[in-house]
Amino acid sequence: VPSKLPSFTPSDVPSKLPSFMPSDLPSKNPSDMPSDMPSFMPSDMPSMTPSDSPSLTPSKVPSDAPSGAPSVTPSVTPSKVPSDVPTGDPTFSIKPSPAPSAAPSGPTVGPTKPPTKAPTKAPVATPATCEDSVIRFKVDYNGDGQYKPQSCIWVARKETATRCAVDGVSEICADTCEACATCADSTLKLKIPKDAVSLFSVSLIARSCTWVANKNTIQRCGYEGVAEACRSTCGTC
Repeated sequence: VPSKLPSFTPSDVPSKLPSFMPSDLPSKNPSDMPSDMPSFMPSDMPSMTPSDSPSLTPSKVPSDAPSGAPSVTPSVTPSKVPSDVPTGDPTFSIKPSPAPSAAPSGPTVGPTKPPTKAPTKAPVATPATCEDSVIRFKVDYNGDGQYKPQSCIWVARKETATRCAVDGVSEICADTCEACATCADSTLKLKIPKDAVSLFSVSLIARSCTWVANKNTIQRCGYEGVAEACRSTCGTC
């Protein structure tokens, strides 16, 4: 049977075996070293100040009320049964408890911001590569009504700004004329091979982007140089 009142000063070395019944009131200051084995029944009130080193084996039944401050070093093995009320400043155990606390610590102060209500209807299309068309086109550069076949190489060779200003040229030579931001078809007639195989074909016919859009658009946009000249119709801008 333990004494009714604890010692004012604990012994330097604890007993090898703990008492069967704990003291009604724990000692004001804990022992420098804890017992090798815990008490069979924990005290009704925990110590005001925890021991510097925890017991090697935790008690089978936890205290009714947790200590005011956690141990400096957590136990190697957690309690089999968690406490009903968590400590205000919990420690990080080496091993987790087999069961969570009855009243876990509170959530964060505020939740994260809600996501957007709905995703975008469609992703932004990746802009196409802005290139000059390799196709030849008929242009009245001198304003005398004489339409002569020219190319973007001719536009870039000299008087580029003036040649780009001719109606329909900048749409065909978007890179040279720095008109990549403009999404429009050229109004000029394009020299398209009659057999639609190669621009080096002997037989060429003059066709416009309107002709490309009328029918078989996908096929006609596949002709060499047409997609760069009819950028709006062929969807290359």
